Order: sequence, then C-alpha cells, then structure tokens
Amino acid sequence: LCYHQGKYKQSEELHLGALRNLEKAYGQNNPKVAQCLDELAKTWAKMGKHDDSKVYLQRALDVHTQSLYLTTIADHATR
Repeated sequence: LCYHQGKYKQSEELHLGALRNLEKAYGQNNPKVAQCLDELAKTWAKMGKHDDSKVYLQRALDVHTQSLYLTTIADHATR
C-alpha cells in the first residue's frame, strides 16, 4: 500500500523487515523471499537506487529459476 501511495521510504523499511523475517522462516532460496526481493527492487527503482534494484532483481530471478528447476526435477522424479 505504501508503494502505491508513493511512500517509498516507508515501503522500503517494511520490505526490508519482511525480507529478514522471510529469510529466517524459509531460507534465502524460497519463492516467497524472491517475491519480497522483487517488491523491494521495484521500490528502490522508484527511489532512484537503480544499482541496488538491479542486484535484488537478479537475486529474485535466481531464486525463481532455482525453484522452477527443483520443481521440474521433482516432477520428473515422480513419473
């Protein structure tokens, strides 16, 4: 909601807190973590923090790719 209201600093703080909690709960390579990384990256892009945004978008992509790979492997193993 903060993001859509243009409250990017508040959005950044909320997403950083959520990211810490998600990483504790699920580990760094979980799709829920990747979604949070993506949201944080979008917030940073709006704030002009393009270098930080790029790093987190790449990390989110890596997590999503790994998750898809592991899901594909698991699907093939059950056939």
